[in-house]
Amino acid sequence: MPFHAYQLMTKDEAQNAPIIWTTVGLFYNGIFMTHEIPSANKFEKILNTL
Repeated sequence: MPFHAYQLMTKDEAQNAPIIWTTVGLFYNGIFMTHEIPSANKFEKILNTL
């Protein structure tokens, strides 16, 4: 599955990010999925629900 990783480099980028916690955010087609770093099993569950 192709993905894109975006690194927030400035305070302004973090403040304007579409999520509250800027450590990790997982989106699919622009839809917010989770702010947690998923385990392999949890990530597989997320993929299976798509």
